[in-house]
This record gives sequence, structure tokens and C-alpha cells, in this order.
Amino acid sequence: RQNVVLGDGEGLDVDVLVSCNSLVLECSYNRLADLREGTGGKGDNALVVDKGRRNIIGRGKPGKRTWSYQSLKGAGSEGIIAQTPDGKLYRNDRASADDDYRKVARGSLSAVGPFVLDKGLPDPACEASTLLYNKKDANGPAHTLFMNSAHKSSRRHMRVRISYDGDARKFNYGRKLSDAPISGAGFEGGYSSLTKTADRKIGALVETDFYQAGGSGKDHRAIVWRKFNLSWILNGLNN
Repeated sequence: RQNVVLGDGEGLDVDVLVSCNSLVLECSYNRLADLREGTGGKGDNALVVDKGRRNIIGRGKPGKRTWSYQSLKGAGSEGIIAQTPDGKLYRNDRASADDDYRKVARGSLSAVGPFVLDKGLPDPACEASTLLYNKKDANGPAHTLFMNSAHKSSRRHMRVRISYDGDARKFNYGRKLSDAPISGAGFEGGYSSLTKTADRKIGALVETDFYQAGGSGKDHRAIVWRKFNLSWILNGLNN
């Protein structure tokens, strides 16, 4: 069973809960892209959910969607999915421990291109998060966000980055979350999730491990809530 919750794009006022029962929808992790303006044209009203080596696609209006799936060759695990400013789909997956970088692919509702390693996004074989913050308009450029532990072997190097490209092709250096340390919160890093809040800030949920039992199953773990804006990312020391 896969439960998909749809909101208004700001993380508020959930309007529908869709429950889909199918073998292809059984999963432990879910990420979704809400293509309210379609992939290249208005009116598609598509919801795309990452499921391993498939994209699950719901077409139509909320509550009346028809579901199908799109098979993907070469996908990684624990993938994340977003709509890029150009209206296309962006898959960004966890690769194997020997790959050292994120596995990415771009495409549309009809087809997705091959997965390749993004040598600009080092990764310790862990989950990550991405978010289409806004599209280009009269007020400024597009912003697509990406956050992970930007390190090939350690999960304790969390960094949030910005891409201004229509297809999220290249991300800037961004800013380390450790620039704003949280006292008494253990060793921050690992799994994460990003959202845009109603006041146009960025909310981030980040895994943390207190490591008091030396990395065993007895370690105390928690989820840190962070909130910052685009300016905070841009004013990082290395950006």
C-alpha cells in the first residue's frame, strides 16, 4: 500500500489522500513530483512517485487519477524525484558504495533518459533530498535545491546547494549545515527531506545520531528540524 498526500505546494491544507493498492506500489520510501503544469505544457495534472526502478504516474485530477508505471533501466535505490524548472522530470538516486557520486536521469512522463553519475555531487551511498523552490519569473531566476552529505564515505557532511539551470544540470557549492551547529543534537547527517514553507523559507528534516553506543543499534537517534532562506545558503563561506 502506498499512501500519497497532496497539498497546495506550500506544505499546507492537504486536500486529498490517495491510497493505491498494487504490487508495483509496495515500497518503504516514497518521493513525489507534482506536475501541476505538466511536462512542457499545461493540463497534465500528473503526480509522479519514485519507486525504485519505476516511476509510478498518476494522471488526471486529484481523486480521479488513473495510475500506470514507467520502467527505468540503471536506476539506483532510495531515489528522489522532482520537476525541474523546464517542466521535465529529474530523478536523483542513491548509487552503490563503489560509485562515490549520485546517479541522475532526466526525462518526461513518456520517457526517461539513461542514469549517469553526477561527478559534481559526491555521496556516501545514502539517501538525499531535492526540491523545486521556484521557477524563473520577473522577480528572479529559478531555484532547485539539493541536500545530501557531500562526501564519498561519511554521512556527517550535510550541505544544501542551489541550481539555477532549467534542468538542474549544475549545483553551486552551497552551504554546510555545520555552519549553524545545533548544540546537544548529536552527530547530524544522513537521511533528509526538504520542503518550502508558507512564508517562503526552506524547511529541512535531517537525521542525527548520538553515537553513544559506538554505532550500534542501541544508539539514540533523532530528527532535526531546520529552517533557513535562500540568502543563508548563498552567504556560505565557500559559495
